[in-house]
Amino acid sequence: MNLLKQVTLRRIAKRQAAVDDTEKALAIYDDVAKGWVVKVIKNPMLSMLREPGLNLDFMAPKITREEAEDRLMKAKVRVKGIVESLREHLRPPEFPSPLILFLASLFKDKAYPPDNFLNDFELNRVRLDNYMAFVDLKSP
Repeated sequence: MNLLKQVTLRRIAKRQAAVDDTEKALAIYDDVAKGWVVKVIKNPMLSMLREPGLNLDFMAPKITREEAEDRLMKAKVRVKGIVESLREHLRPPEFPSPLILFLASLFKDKAYPPDNFLNDFELNRVRLDNYMAFVDLKSP
């Protein structure tokens, strides 16, 4: 077997092992991220549940324009509360340090994103080498 083919096979095996490890880690850190989100948005969500008659369906048929605008405003306020709560808790110690480390390892040069992990929009904005590893990722 020639040297180029051996190197290629090794890189493919390395990529597959890295992707397999990343996919296993994604399953674990998915739970970590969900736990963090649930904890962070608990209060804004509970405030909605405390209003049993709350109806945020501003697209419902047969409601007046004023009712639709009122429901839309209420929905905007609730969404703003959820987004602000997420934003306020994006730094340690509220944001889980293990999740920060995992994300940093996932998005660095020479890391292999799992197959179908990035969508077309994202793929058009990153550089990947011939083995689908990130190249020249820049910090903001």
